Amino acid sequence: MYALELTKPDGRTLTLYSRRPIPWNLSAPSPSTQPVAANPHLRWHPLRGEWVAYAAYRQGRTFMPPAEYNPLAPTSDPAHPTELPQGDYDVAVFDNRFPTLTPAAHDPPPCIVETLPASGQFRAG
Repeated sequence: MYALELTKPDGRTLTLYSRRPIPWNLSAPSPSTQPVAANPHLRWHPLRGEWVAYAAYRQGRTFMPPAEYNPLAPTSDPAHPTELPQGDYDVAVFDNRFPTLTPAAHDPPPCIVETLPASGQFRAG
């Protein structure tokens, strides 16, 4: 198994896996060059008796784009980059641009109920 770890222009990580050698000169595309500025938080829900995640910035995430702007298709037009590079690999794993949990979560907003930073990370490929 071969693996190649790349950094996207916005700072997120992209790891490619393959059964064959992966070209070392691939670059990691991203639909945006702006760094991810996620700061989710948790709020205690007294009626449900559980913590609920709040991540308002997720309202601006990509939702049902037309086929020509599919963010999960390999990039075919450099003017409109997607999340994946063109190349010979089997699996791609990358950080979510709109995470509900993040290791960088800090300073939850004041609220009438208890709040905590939504610290954590989930990576799926």
